[in-house]
Amino acid sequence: MSNEFLRLAVSGRAEERGFQHGQLLADRIGRTVEFYTRIFGQPDSVLFELADHFKRKIREFDDEYATEIESVAEGAGLDSSYIYALNARSELLSLKTNECTAIYFQKTGILGQNWDWASVLEPLTVLMRIEYPNGHVIQMITEPGIIGKIGLNSSGIGVCLNILRIKGRLDGLPVHVLLRSILDSKSIDEAKIALKKAGQGKASNILVADRHGNCFDIEFARDRSLKIEPEQTFVHTNHYIGEHINPNAGIFRCSYARKQTAEERIKALTAYSVQDMKSILLDRSHGEFPINRRYTADDVIEEIGTVCSVIMDLPNQTIHLKRGHAVDTDFSRYTL
Repeated sequence: MSNEFLRLAVSGRAEERGFQHGQLLADRIGRTVEFYTRIFGQPDSVLFELADHFKRKIREFDDEYATEIESVAEGAGLDSSYIYALNARSELLSLKTNECTAIYFQKTGILGQNWDWASVLEPLTVLMRIEYPNGHVIQMITEPGIIGKIGLNSSGIGVCLNILRIKGRLDGLPVHVLLRSILDSKSIDEAKIALKKAGQGKASNILVADRHGNCFDIEFARDRSLKIEPEQTFVHTNHYIGEHINPNAGIFRCSYARKQTAEERIKALTAYSVQDMKSILLDRSHGEFPINRRYTADDVIEEIGTVCSVIMDLPNQTIHLKRGHAVDTDFSRYTL
């Protein structure tokens, strides 16, 4: 097994970018669709009806994203409903949320996180570079068929994601499409406009920062949002911190433990370097609930653990990326 993720570059207009994405990753997209349709647990008739709802939401938000999604489907030779469902997978799933630790160092403009999710996706995940005709460039780690995720852009904007849990149906603009909109932003202010336009209907945390040390965090709580202004250093895991919505009990014990471990490690730092970020994301000092997580059995998604660790050095427009949960493998470095 390679220690690096597949790298893919796409460019051009929405239909060109999408078709390249779909055609070049057709096999991986098919396998990703197969996995998610299995865990969605819905017949195609129901899934397609749900996908049609999100299609309307995406078209209302930005028609270009819908065009890109449909072009991904065309390139992959699949019904576009499957690709809309992929991009809305966080809204369609109702799972335990013991995944992902995101951290920001304001002093050095370094943003990073572990993406903890299904082991089946590790060999399918790609590092994608998207180049627009106007020269704007995005580099992100994503699942095949999903048009937005964790990454940075040529304007020095970076974004991280933590899934949260709250009662009620999630029927807003898919958070992964919102992540793409943030990566398309040229400034923090533009990113805030995109977030406002997106509306509610999500249960996720989005951490946005730029190369100048500006940062904001927003927790979506289904029908409202909670805004947090990070100072100097910031940690977010998988429970709400803007309000006490999720208790430090049951499935949320892991989230509270990881946040506490990361904050304790940060207190001892002086440099706030990429190496410091690596050491925290690889931490296994908490035996039961480590930050870096080996794959363990899950009753819904089969196995869950750290799919990758990603660190964004925003001033230098560089991603440091490590595949999988092994602590003895090196990070690869990719400059935009």
